[in-house]
Amino acid sequence: MTSDAQTTGWFFNTARSIGGSHKQNEIYDRRLNDLALEEAEYSKLLESQTYELEKVRTDIANQKQKQANTEHSSDVAIAEIEENITSIVHELEEKKVEILRKEEALKTMEEQANSMKE
Repeated sequence: MTSDAQTTGWFFNTARSIGGSHKQNEIYDRRLNDLALEEAEYSKLLESQTYELEKVRTDIANQKQKQANTEHSSDVAIAEIEENITSIVHELEEKKVEILRKEEALKTMEEQANSMKE
């Protein structure tokens, strides 16, 4: 059997190891709490940065849309101007033909008037 001294030593060593384990557990618990707090901070930071990134993406998309709308508006305006120019050129060509006909008719009338005078 074991002696009282051995038993006392065993209890003392066991108590010390349990105490040591308890202190070690407290250290681990504190470290786990610290890590949990860090994780929460990183999570908030990540959420904030994700929000900012999404905001930047939205701003870029809006700018691209505005640019596309402006380009489209410019394209439409240019097309309208070109259409107006084409229409004006066509009208001028028609007037030119009409003036040439009138000049020809006037010339013919002058020739007829001159031939009647003779």
